[in-house]
Amino acid sequence: MGIYSSTDFTRFIATVLLILHITATSSVGEGALTSDLYDFVKHLSSTQKTRICQIYSLSTGKHIQIINKKVSACGEDGDEYSKMEKTSHTFGVVTIRGVKSGRYLCMSKRGKLITKKKLSRDNSCKFVENITSAYYISYRSERDRNWYIGFNGKTGRGKKGKRTSPHQEACNFIIRDSEDPGLDGISDFMRNLEINKSNSLLAKKSIFTH
Repeated sequence: MGIYSSTDFTRFIATVLLILHITATSSVGEGALTSDLYDFVKHLSSTQKTRICQIYSLSTGKHIQIINKKVSACGEDGDEYSKMEKTSHTFGVVTIRGVKSGRYLCMSKRGKLITKKKLSRDNSCKFVENITSAYYISYRSERDRNWYIGFNGKTGRGKKGKRTSPHQEACNFIIRDSEDPGLDGISDFMRNLEINKSNSLLAKKSIFTH
């Protein structure tokens, strides 16, 4: 189990191929090779991939859950309402749907976290999945690119988009495979969590010492 999703891996592969594309274009011009690479990158970025997982919130120490129409970050490990269906769409863009509730995690025009039964055309239920500088996962709204999924650390309720930032703990997450086997899975998860914290501290120390 790790913090990197299938979307991240696809993005990495596509980036490598794009570099090859640019290199080939600059040296041999537009040809069959570069066209094939371009088509393959386009295919990778457009192919939908679905993963059943749990999304751990650093601010609450629990998981995102969708119960009926409400979303919070108060879900216990292994709870049926904490299992999410994360589907990658176009390049880096994902949707998050509660497996049990059947509802999508979305953001309203005012930046409030809500849920919907069906995907809408206004991109309110689509988010860009990124790795933060501290090696966590953040989700930026596809509709408003200054807003992020975030949760209050005390109440577990969603934060309004205008009050969020990818650098806030409230907006940082770790993706967990839903099939984590009991205590062994928890041990692996906590180990990854400690590695992330150590990396974050080292990064901050480096900033102040250089």
